Amino acid sequence: MKVYVINKHLKPLMPTSPRKARLLLKEGKARISSRDPFTIQLIYGSSGYTQPGNLGIDAGYQNIGYSVVNEKEELIGGEVKMLPSKPTAYLRANMESSSPQNSSYTATLWSDVGLLLALAKSSFSQNN
Repeated sequence: MKVYVINKHLKPLMPTSPRKARLLLKEGKARISSRDPFTIQLIYGSSGYTQPGNLGIDAGYQNIGYSVVNEKEELIGGEVKMLPSKPTAYLRANMESSSPQNSSYTATLWSDVGLLLALAKSSFSQNN
C-alpha cells in the first residue's frame, strides 16, 4: 500500500509508505489533500525529485488494466471496465440502480487515472 504525495505547488511526487506519511502529518510537515485515494500535500518546499516509471497497459475485450512500476515496486495499478456496445440501455439500467457507492467508485477510478497520467507525464518529460 502506498500513500500519494503532492508538493506545495500541487505537482505529483513519488508515493511514500503509510509510516512516513503518518510521521510527516504528525510533525506538521504535510496535510491531508484527499482521502480517496489517500494523498498528502507537503507544506514545505521540496526538490520535486521523481523517479522514472514504466507504464504497462493490457487492453482486453471488456477491461483495460494499467500499472506503473519502477525498478523496485508497483506504484499504481488498476483496471477500467469498458461500456457495453449499447451504452444508452446500459446507462438507463444503471441510472435506476445507482447508489452513492457507485459514484464514489467512479470518482476514485478517475482520480487514479488522473494520478497515473500525471505520473507518466512527469516521468516522460524528465526522461526527454
